[in-house]
Amino acid sequence: MRSAVVSPILLLAACAADGPEAVYIEDFVDRSPTLECSVADIAGPPAAVVRLTMVNDSLLAAIADGDREILLLDQDLTVRARVRWEEEGPSALANPADVELVGDTLLVVAERGRARLTFLDLHGVQRGHLALGFVPNRILRDGDGWLVSAVPLAPTQGEILYRVTDGRPEGMGIAPVHEATPQIKALANATVMVRVGSDRVVVAHQYVRALAHLVELPPEGRGRTTVRDVAVPLPEGVTGTVAFRPEPPFADEEMRRLLAPVIEAAPDPSGGGMLYLTRTGRMLGDAWEKALVRVDADMTYLDSWIFPVNVGPFAWLPQRREAVAVAEDERWYRCAIPAGGGT
Repeated sequence: MRSAVVSPILLLAACAADGPEAVYIEDFVDRSPTLECSVADIAGPPAAVVRLTMVNDSLLAAIADGDREILLLDQDLTVRARVRWEEEGPSALANPADVELVGDTLLVVAERGRARLTFLDLHGVQRGHLALGFVPNRILRDGDGWLVSAVPLAPTQGEILYRVTDGRPEGMGIAPVHEATPQIKALANATVMVRVGSDRVVVAHQYVRALAHLVELPPEGRGRTTVRDVAVPLPEGVTGTVAFRPEPPFADEEMRRLLAPVIEAAPDPSGGGMLYLTRTGRMLGDAWEKALVRVDADMTYLDSWIFPVNVGPFAWLPQRREAVAVAEDERWYRCAIPAGGGT
């Protein structure tokens, strides 16, 4: 593999056959300060949080699959609402992956287990469903409809991003990346979505491929949607995992070695880009050390910081310059993000 230094910060690797050439952040650990994080006091902390996201300017939503509830919290992490569902019956949700809040009282939940969007009020009463015909991973409000990223489990599924309007999903022209086995292909095509500005959405692959799609949405739905593929900047410590693919049968230890370029992401309104959670390439105890990377709307590296604990789901509170994150031990942390970061 050839590599060329193109700036004091970034290294470009050899061009891949089916995507942009990889971008590595040089001296990542040295230029990334360790964050100062404190344990947050949550009343009745939820178990097994699978998603943490800002749903408006003041509220966070947490999907706690272990407790079968969705929490709405203010930025002081005071619980304002708990929306519970039963394991079975009319209020049950099957593997919820993402949530949005419409107005003040209606939750929209992406259910992987039933391949649909489910609408429910803050009392947990379901108000309707929208069958998708594919397994959803993330959702974003788009005018009167939705943008929904899909996990392509079926061999014939040809899209990973859909616009849903008037109850009809329409593919947006982003084909799944190819992998040799269905299991690795499903992981490689799981994506997060972040709106950066009014007309651009970043669709970034969570595993296996360091790839993002910059989707330009025409104003008010008029005109043509365009997509540009770019590389996700990676810490140079993960270089050895970029080409790694385990062979069946898949051992847990081998699956843990797979590249995880964008585990989670959140919009950064102050900078016009986004922040994403990734691995540094080093171990923190028996887990991979995690870092927070800030990029602009073109996915150009700006700053980075290292977490002192093994975090998973996180949300970014721009007014406080804080990341709220849930760690592997299910404790919640507040991490102040200093201005300037690791540039």
